[in-house]
Amino acid sequence: SGIIFEKGIFILFGTTGSTYIPRILTSTDGITWTSRTTGLTGTDELLSIAYGANLFIVTVTVSADGSKVILKSTNGTTWTKMTFPFQSSGYLYKCAFINNTFVVITSTYYVFTSTDGINWTQHTTNYPSVYPSILTVNNLLYLNVNKNSVRTIYVSTNGLDWSILPTSFTTQRINSITYGNGLYVATSNDEIATSTSGIS
Repeated sequence: SGIIFEKGIFILFGTTGSTYIPRILTSTDGITWTSRTTGLTGTDELLSIAYGANLFIVTVTVSADGSKVILKSTNGTTWTKMTFPFQSSGYLYKCAFINNTFVVITSTYYVFTSTDGINWTQHTTNYPSVYPSILTVNNLLYLNVNKNSVRTIYVSTNGLDWSILPTSFTTQRINSITYGNGLYVATSNDEIATSTSGIS
């Protein structure tokens, strides 16, 4: 479902088997992988991973009762399960670390922020989509919205305040985006867009 490389280690998360067992695997070379203990069971769903402030976090929905959980690790190999303090908030759909803050975006217009991955603050926000499609790069969040066959892309520096991204992608979505050599490069199905700021 997702992969990250930080602190000299690849961390891969997803599910395996016909019963969709949730798993986290790590590797230092991308070839040999080790399965790590998570404390998750059944069809619990690992949704997103982020790293910052010397901490890895993974957002999880426990399928049996719909509760929200965060897995935490300082090294990527030993994980601790923590019950999320706000349970009636929709799925913890996307987590990111931007501008020295963990940001968790839910499926029901809530955003949670934390500087340490332990203490969280709840916010309401103006992002315009339930189950948003979100991409993260270089301290920016991008959100794809498709409403009435019109695609709009939003951008945010904190997950709380969103503005429309001026772009030529008027009928498509950003499928991927990266940053390097002072340039943002985004792709849709058959177009490429570039920007030096990421917001215009």
